[in-house]
Amino acid sequence: AVITGACERDVQCGGGTCCAVSLI
Repeated sequence: AVITGACERDVQCGGGTCCAVSLI
């Protein structure tokens, strides 16, 4: 997971789906 200002795609969410919006 990377800190971004948008929806992040990560395998931790289940197959690289847009699952969370990171807050800096």
